[in-house]
Amino acid sequence: MGSDSPFLDDTIPFSEHARGMKDDELLDIWEQVQRIMIALQDHIIPGVEMKSGVEDAVLVELLRRDTLRRQTHLRHTQRKTHLQPIPQGRRRQHCASRRACQAR
Repeated sequence: MGSDSPFLDDTIPFSEHARGMKDDELLDIWEQVQRIMIALQDHIIPGVEMKSGVEDAVLVELLRRDTLRRQTHLRHTQRKTHLQPIPQGRRRQHCASRRACQAR
């Protein structure tokens, strides 16, 4: 009996397999699913829009990774700007401008 899962172990959902794949692998799978779905729509079942669980799992995983990358970059940027000391010449200027702002 055939399986619609590209993996031997059908007890593990595709979304779990997707977490261990590289971005390029996920994009290749997504592209292949798109081609198959278009072929099915055009030749076998015209006029019926089809949706794939694999396609959804790939998109969810890529969005999760993108979100993690953005959060990591944001944390790194915030940490970097908060920890950098003000250079000596600018420190006096910074303190003077703060005092002027506080005096207003």
